[in-house]
Amino acid sequence: MPQFWRLPRVQQETGLSRSSIYELMAAQQFPKSFPLTERCVAWVSAEVEEWKADRLKAAGKLKEAA
Repeated sequence: MPQFWRLPRVQQETGLSRSSIYELMAAQQFPKSFPLTERCVAWVSAEVEEWKADRLKAAGKLKEAA
């Protein structure tokens, strides 16, 4: 079952500021949030984790799975 993360958790997991997250989303370089309610958004945890792994691979800090 996927987990939904609110903005504070996404910031904690990525080390990014709120504005950086939204700028990257606008540039299609970060997973999009989705509405939980009319005034509440969240991110799918697996999508954020995949973004983190991609960043590590790009930096040469994580080897691809064999």
